[in-house]
Amino acid sequence: MTVLFSQKKSYTVIYNMLINIFILNNHPNKT
Repeated sequence: MTVLFSQKKSYTVIYNMLINIFILNNHPNKT
């Protein structure tokens, strides 16, 4: 369970990071 929880947390962090990059790439003037 601990491993699964850790993986899910890591995936969430990566997902959020990708979303942030995606937003910045699509709205470069909104930084």
